[in-house]
Amino acid sequence: ECLSVLEKLVSLSKKISDLLKDSPLLAKRKVNLLNQLKGGSKFIDAFVKYSLPFLSSTFNDHENTVIGIIRGTEAICRRLGHISSYGKRVRDANLLKEAPKVKRSSELFVHKTKSIMKKNGVLDALSFGNLRHRNIDGSLEEEDRSSDSASSHTESEESSSDEE
Repeated sequence: ECLSVLEKLVSLSKKISDLLKDSPLLAKRKVNLLNQLKGGSKFIDAFVKYSLPFLSSTFNDHENTVIGIIRGTEAICRRLGHISSYGKRVRDANLLKEAPKVKRSSELFVHKTKSIMKKNGVLDALSFGNLRHRNIDGSLEEEDRSSDSASSHTESEESSSDEE
């Protein structure tokens, strides 16, 4: 009973977070992004505080359902990370103000989730990779920074070899 309610809650929250991804008109209004960050970080905090202990205690009996719930919540964290990254790129003061809260909530979620997975011997069931810079719609941001730094690194290597 509680697990199915939690599963529906996470599914609904994921649909809400995907709403901005799927609707560019909504994503253009920064107030929607700000509300998503504020509500999302509160959701993640409450999930970590109340749901993860429950999921940990029921993990052995309902492994697949628990992993599904955690995957859904991970997707919400990822979406919040994309919005935070976007706020940094466009230098929006309100979004920047929420970014540390989102990062703290997401890191706490990842830490606690990894702990549960390790405790139950299924650490490889989820893969938490490094967050890449992405646009609000989830597409990869063009990596101008990495190509610029790679080319400057190559140029500095060439100039040092010319001096010899």
